[in-house]
Amino acid sequence: IGTVHSVCNTLIRRFPVESGTSPDAEVISKNDAELLFLQALAGVCDSVMNENLEEVQRRLDPEHKRTITGVAKKIADQALTNGIDSPQLRAMAAQSIERLNSTLGPESNADMENLRKAWIAAIGRTIQETQRIVDGGNTTKGAQDYLKQIKELSRNLERESFTWHDLASAANAKAVSALDDLKQDLAEVLEGHLNSPLFRSDMNSFIEAAFRIAADSMQVYDRLKRSRALVDYNDMERRALALLENPHIAHALAGEFKILYVDEFQDTSPLQLAIFMRLGAV
Repeated sequence: IGTVHSVCNTLIRRFPVESGTSPDAEVISKNDAELLFLQALAGVCDSVMNENLEEVQRRLDPEHKRTITGVAKKIADQALTNGIDSPQLRAMAAQSIERLNSTLGPESNADMENLRKAWIAAIGRTIQETQRIVDGGNTTKGAQDYLKQIKELSRNLERESFTWHDLASAANAKAVSALDDLKQDLAEVLEGHLNSPLFRSDMNSFIEAAFRIAADSMQVYDRLKRSRALVDYNDMERRALALLENPHIAHALAGEFKILYVDEFQDTSPLQLAIFMRLGAV
């Protein structure tokens, strides 16, 4: 009887050679493991991030809600929890990009400068018509806010300091019913950014960088643990599963279990499920 991790720890301590676990290895707490991984992540980010990626991030995430570093951390967390190693993670970057491009459809071959000018022209027409409606007596907050938003977007496009967030927000902005047709026409033009070469390049760069940082951070994190003779909870799960997949170990454990009960099964991770299935087979 015990937690998943206590059972895994018992197994790897019982078979230290087969599991590759030093007798002196210390189990690192979840909080300390988090701090150690963040140390690895910070070092990798310093070496990977550059001016180009900073500009990509600015265009995609001006409010810093989904930074490359933050996304990389989430990717690494999921990889560690599900037993995915660094080489596998690197391969997933290309798969992610392929699926994104497949979802968005063919990339436009339009020149980015021509697209920018087309967006400015479409916004200019919308500003004129919206201003006419406001001057005609529609002084509702919705109309005024929409006018302010598209004027700001026009200025940013003129200065070439726009963000993809600006375009998406303008395309999906809410306005008064009198502006519905006008807004829809502009939205159709602005939504073309999803197929623009620069947007696709930014998305590809973001994804590649996030997966690279995640994979590199996992490798650095592993080196830090080995240098300090530490194992974390994910290590225990992966090593325990590898033991249970070994026919000799499974044979040695045969007959030691009559029945297997798992409490709170709904919280089981894929890696833990694999462990339970192997234990059940024993």
